[in-house]
Amino acid sequence: MYVSVLSLREREPLFHLAVYRYLSRTQIEEFLFERSALTAASRQVITKRILRRLVTLGFLEAQRRPTAELGGGTVRVAYSLTRAGYAAARALDPRLPVWRGAARSTVSISHSLVKGDVALAIRRAARTTVGQEVIEWELERRAAARLGSSSLVPDAFLIYATPVCDLHACVEVDLDTERPGIFAEKIRQYLDLYRSGSWQSSVRAWPVVVTITRTDGRARLLQRTAQTILSTAPDADRLGTQTEFDFAALHDFLGPAGPFGAIWRVAGRDGLHPLIPLSSVSEDSSGSARNERVPTSRTDGQRCVYVIELDDVEQPRTTPLPCVYVGQSAQPAEVRFAQHKAGYKSSRFARRFGKHLRPDLSDHVNCTADWQTALGREAALAAELRRAGHCVHGGH
Repeated sequence: MYVSVLSLREREPLFHLAVYRYLSRTQIEEFLFERSALTAASRQVITKRILRRLVTLGFLEAQRRPTAELGGGTVRVAYSLTRAGYAAARALDPRLPVWRGAARSTVSISHSLVKGDVALAIRRAARTTVGQEVIEWELERRAAARLGSSSLVPDAFLIYATPVCDLHACVEVDLDTERPGIFAEKIRQYLDLYRSGSWQSSVRAWPVVVTITRTDGRARLLQRTAQTILSTAPDADRLGTQTEFDFAALHDFLGPAGPFGAIWRVAGRDGLHPLIPLSSVSEDSSGSARNERVPTSRTDGQRCVYVIELDDVEQPRTTPLPCVYVGQSAQPAEVRFAQHKAGYKSSRFARRFGKHLRPDLSDHVNCTADWQTALGREAALAAELRRAGHCVHGGH
């Protein structure tokens, strides 16, 4: 296996393709360089060079796409991992599930590419809007695990932070390949999961269920389907105030209004609505507060030091105690940990090897509103943990 000969940037496409299955060159380029100051021409040249090398090493394969296929921009080639490529990705991130192979049907490729477009649009919105950020973005089985579900598998689970609220959302991509009745069954699964209450130990709030559709006509149809199910349920009043199903066409989602603008058709409501409300909670026409958008966790400006325990980074192990990552943030520790795992402003050690928080190692360190003081306390704790026998990463 040639993983050791790959640069960090050459490894990144392996991680993205392991979870999305198919991506176009332009999507991979944006994932790689979304915060880079390189020119567009330089980004394109480097991306092509990386993909050629990964194909030559046998880690990737390229597949021609039908002209009418959705997602991934205008480039007519989609990339996916070979078995060797997935093995390389899994060697770098053991949390990945066992190899299943990527389905090669047109629908499967389109579905993967649209999920990539959706993820990039959300990241773009966070990058270009002051005070907004992606806290968590998990796909499929990991999304189901976040909800505590073994049967309902969303396409993605999102936590998106703004200055006034955190949006919790389950994301579905609908390409109009199934009858409305099949989609109706998925809505019933969401409602059954909500009623069970099992999600309450996993997430702070029941999520909005948002569906991105192929056309506006399909969005209208699914809105009516959801509306019928909600209005005829025996607990319709409760569901009407505590759950929300939103629908928007892909071209609007990717358009000028952006993914959070007034493009959404909401079951039980007329007109178009923004996904992120102007206030910290949204209200229905009766004034009942919905619980899927919750106030931002910290507004006091305090920066606290946190510790994340890591899987064994050093092989062979050279210290008797586990390896840890030490950092400091104005976000609550659990939020910052989720950001690391989601790849947002993350340390590669925390993202790839982070297991769980270790508050027992950091609770004695006081929080502070001063950034330089927080950095000093972070460095001091890192030094303290090294002396105690931990291998330590971070702690700048």
